[in-house]
Amino acid sequence: MTGRLFCRRCGEGFPLTAPRWCCDCGGLLDIDFVPAIPKSGFPAGPQSLWRYFAALPLDPDTVPVTLGEGMTPMEEWISPAGKHVRVKMDHIQPTGSFKDRGAAVMISRLRSLNIPAVVEDSSGNAGAAVAAYCARGGLACTIYVPASAPVAKISQIRASGARVVSVDGPREAAAVAVRKAAATVYYAGHCVDPFFIQGTKTVAYEVAEQLGWRSPQTMVAPLGNGTLVLGIIRGFDELVSAGMVGKMPRIVAFQSRACNPLVRAFSQQDTDLFVAETTIADGIAVSRPVLGDRILSEIRRVGGEIRDVSEEAIHAAWKHWAALGLSVEPTTAVALAGFDQIKTGDDTVVVATGHGLKRSR
Repeated sequence: MTGRLFCRRCGEGFPLTAPRWCCDCGGLLDIDFVPAIPKSGFPAGPQSLWRYFAALPLDPDTVPVTLGEGMTPMEEWISPAGKHVRVKMDHIQPTGSFKDRGAAVMISRLRSLNIPAVVEDSSGNAGAAVAAYCARGGLACTIYVPASAPVAKISQIRASGARVVSVDGPREAAAVAVRKAAATVYYAGHCVDPFFIQGTKTVAYEVAEQLGWRSPQTMVAPLGNGTLVLGIIRGFDELVSAGMVGKMPRIVAFQSRACNPLVRAFSQQDTDLFVAETTIADGIAVSRPVLGDRILSEIRRVGGEIRDVSEEAIHAAWKHWAALGLSVEPTTAVALAGFDQIKTGDDTVVVATGHGLKRSR
């Protein structure tokens, strides 16, 4: 395994096996790594994201912490506007969200480094995923959650045996609280640990493989902290570089108009614009994204777009798609509502990010 961790702020490098999530200067880390994609293609099994082990920056001796995540189906649907769309059904992952991809890879690495315990902050889905994979891997886990987080998600976190610390105030208050705890316990933050995005990038690998090793014309996803969108871009970047697919798809990310800091920053070329609003799509109710600058630069680099939809459109899409049998969270409904508002052909994939059972109607 070749590669390194490096600081996105000062450029300092570290071994991939270094048990750290940030640089001494406080900058966040990224991974300089070229996947060893086999020329003959990936093996036929296992039928999980671990079929792409060679594309992950993990020690070859790493034993995966797995619940069978990945290789979710991609189903064809007709939207309310009568448009054909493929939905990548990541809401049926083991804990009910795409976050299982990131948690599986991140916790597998941490267990291989003999990290005994972790802390994380989450509004729900990431916390549920990290808690479940820690339970599977034998790591102690504490999740800091905003007091306003959905009860069903908090119950799911507790069911995995994790300790839950409820923090009053906005989502960002939980992030501040967990940083204090991270002084003595490893911070397995889904927004800061670069191995999390290494897991979410596998959605791009799966979509390409399910389409016969090609890119769709357009990929549509909801956008909050950006771990899914950054993973999609990272995955297709690697596939294009390896010659597995011909091009990067058009990336269109959607936020709620009630909480759209990245839409404002993207359209006004200003990374200092943030909002503090609430939205029914609690999974992306992020007023100050930790990875904001990186999200903006990456989407601009690949010629993508960041757009928003109204709360009314989100609610209508949520209800409509549930009536068709697609039970998803309002966060997914953001992308489904957005899809009907953009000009695109039939060759579009929308990622369903979280299951509807996590949120009552």
